[in-house]
Amino acid sequence: MARITKPLTNTEVEKAKPKEKDYSLMDGGGLFLRVKANGVKSWLFNYYRPLTNKRTNLGIGNYPAISLMQARNKREEWRALLAQDIDPQIHLEEIKSQRQKDNQNTFQHIALDWYQSKYKKTVIETTATKIGQG
Repeated sequence: MARITKPLTNTEVEKAKPKEKDYSLMDGGGLFLRVKANGVKSWLFNYYRPLTNKRTNLGIGNYPAISLMQARNKREEWRALLAQDIDPQIHLEEIKSQRQKDNQNTFQHIALDWYQSKYKKTVIETTATKIGQG
């Protein structure tokens, strides 16, 4: 039978103090707050990967930058992905990759590529340098 975990409160999260060793405060549904010995409080989501069925942790962010409510919202978003057999970690990597691809498709990036490949080879080095700086 599944263990029932009492959800955390804002006060419990705020008052969690560092100890000699790292420890975790469970919120339930795979969400927990890891309190490190140096005082850093990090939100983590623990889940089974859909393809390999192995447990893994996915970082959400540090407290207080990410509040308890924001961490719970992220947990629910990722649990919805897991219900569709989508690994949240792979999903985040795909989003990041798409953003990088979108950033490389700017006029400045394309013009710089053209300058490097075509123009710089056909013009004298000093002229190419002057134009490249201006």
